[in-house]
Amino acid sequence: MFRKMTLTVSFILSLFALVATVPANADSHLTKAKALISKTFKNDVVIKTHFKSIDNLVGFVVSRRSNPDQMAIVYVDHKGRYLMIGSLVDHAGTNLTQKNQLTYVNNPIAAKAIAAADKTHWFLEGKKDAKHQFYIVVEPNCSACHYLYKHLKPYIDNGSVNVRWIMVAFLKPDSIAKAAAIMDASDQTKAFKLDESKFNMATESGGIKPAKSVSKATKAKILKNLSFMNKFGFNATPIVLFKSNS
Repeated sequence: MFRKMTLTVSFILSLFALVATVPANADSHLTKAKALISKTFKNDVVIKTHFKSIDNLVGFVVSRRSNPDQMAIVYVDHKGRYLMIGSLVDHAGTNLTQKNQLTYVNNPIAAKAIAAADKTHWFLEGKKDAKHQFYIVVEPNCSACHYLYKHLKPYIDNGSVNVRWIMVAFLKPDSIAKAAAIMDASDQTKAFKLDESKFNMATESGGIKPAKSVSKATKAKILKNLSFMNKFGFNATPIVLFKSNS
């Protein structure tokens, strides 16, 4: 049903063109660069791929051995003397690190993230056959989630968008009880609407009444959703993932 996949974290990001990769025969000249990476990270990272960057720099996509889905980009000069972590900006003001992140990190994990999102404990709001379909990770006390919800609601109501809400809890002591109140409701979508309709922006608190107790089964569902969030390195809510036809 869908042909093109895009991943966005917190808000939808646009795609960039692929950056040319370094020819395979250049690998022999990168031995020192790779050695510097291993030394810097105390051999705790795996080099996934590399690509040609500006001037004499080569970009490397690395991941932690403990979590292959958490990836980052570092830059090393061809002689392996210097390593840079952070934003690489060119003379025109273009953030090359951000651009490369979209190409080499976000896009490759998009398929994995979408597949994993479908296996979380989500509930649907909107028409099943809506043209635009989203997975969105939310927290019951998240003000940014509330802001996003308000702006998406008209599109959900007119049938052009549906959302699979993935509930997590971590912001406040009562977050898990509020998440449980939503997850355990006979109509989860209605309960989430209540949380958002009575959201207090001044205190950044969801409007639903916390559950008096949280069962082991419900807690396990919420923790599974949180595990999905952590696995892909998503460190804030809302997290938006979507598939599009364009």
